[in-house]
Amino acid sequence: MERFDAIVVGAGLAGSSAAYTLAHGGASVLLLEVGSQPGSKSLSGGRLYLGALRSLMPGFWEKAPVERYVNRERLTLTKPDAALTVELSSARFLKPAPHSATVLRTRFDRWVAEQAEQAGATVLAETRVDDLARRDGRVHGVVVRGDTIEASAVILAEGVNSLLAERAGLRGPQAPEHYAVAAKETAELPQAVLEERFGLQGEAGLAQLFAGDFTSGMVGGGFLYTNRGSLSYGIVIRIRNLMDRRVRITELFEAFKRHPAVSPLLAGSAPVEYGAHVIPESGPEASQTFHAPGVAVVGDAAGFSLNLGLTVRGMDYAVASGCLAAQAVLEGQKSGALERGDLSGYDAALRSSFLWEDLRTFRRASKFLSQTHLYERYPELACTAMEELLSFDGTPKRRAVRTLRAVLRGRVSMFTLLLDALRGSRAL
Repeated sequence: MERFDAIVVGAGLAGSSAAYTLAHGGASVLLLEVGSQPGSKSLSGGRLYLGALRSLMPGFWEKAPVERYVNRERLTLTKPDAALTVELSSARFLKPAPHSATVLRTRFDRWVAEQAEQAGATVLAETRVDDLARRDGRVHGVVVRGDTIEASAVILAEGVNSLLAERAGLRGPQAPEHYAVAAKETAELPQAVLEERFGLQGEAGLAQLFAGDFTSGMVGGGFLYTNRGSLSYGIVIRIRNLMDRRVRITELFEAFKRHPAVSPLLAGSAPVEYGAHVIPESGPEASQTFHAPGVAVVGDAAGFSLNLGLTVRGMDYAVASGCLAAQAVLEGQKSGALERGDLSGYDAALRSSFLWEDLRTFRRASKFLSQTHLYERYPELACTAMEELLSFDGTPKRRAVRTLRAVLRGRVSMFTLLLDALRGSRAL
């Protein structure tokens, strides 16, 4: 069989970005995808922060199949009979270039893989990698249907359930509390109706996050993104909570769609796609290594994700890590380090990148956001406080401070409130 400079396993955003970078740099690269086509097994909420991809493909947004550019952000806190929504609309999110966009992953991932193919990568779908091929203490290719395909380097981008990364010793078995599961639907809605309902014009879009009673006190929340003629919406729940409560995420998802704060937004839409996806939430360990002789791991397979409550990052980290791994391969070719399978340049580049700086800065976020009372108490308190402040029933009105104290009394102590504020300021 032909020998390649690099083999990339997985044609999601991480893998296709790596393949594009390698091919663009003149390397021979084979991109393998287990699905029927690149993107066929990709699933996410549907929002991509564009900085990393802008660096990879300058001007890509002029031709890439994005849906809408997000310039409006909403946060909705709920209780059973009320909801409080805070919204920010900003031209800064669109100029001088859009900072995030909604995407439909199947279509978008296929397009990125096509760019890699046009740059010179060989793309094979419906191809499962059974194992890594090893010789002389290093990885020198992959095993497919009993045959070995050799390469100077292998980049693992097979997603969150990366068995090959475990076999390479780049990650161990993960605990349920380190992961969440998302249930998502995409539903068609006539573009004119969608734009009128959400007050959108042109290519502008909206991202809305939800937290409150619909998670039944479990760690998680909901999301809704506007596409051109459809909506992407769903919920994310920590797996450990689902296991402990013995609750199915499908039940919570149906409750979310029926919630008075959500159902009017979905009215008249027709679901066309449903899926579920596991998400890494705790991030990688500070001491974790992301390469071994001849192999590197990127994207979700490496645990590169970050949930800050108001924002959820993952796709841009996938793009960035894929590019950094590919650049390490190209540099190793030039220096001769790749002949020894030395990909240490990838770890070094990672730890000096914005990706690693983000993970280091917000390393306490996952632990802070794992407190279930944040989802049980505070959304309900926020809604109740606003109800009290804005209700006038003919009785004497108390000052705002006294009203807020009355709302808190018996629900949460001032000590707990201040402690959560302190911990939150340190974590987020």
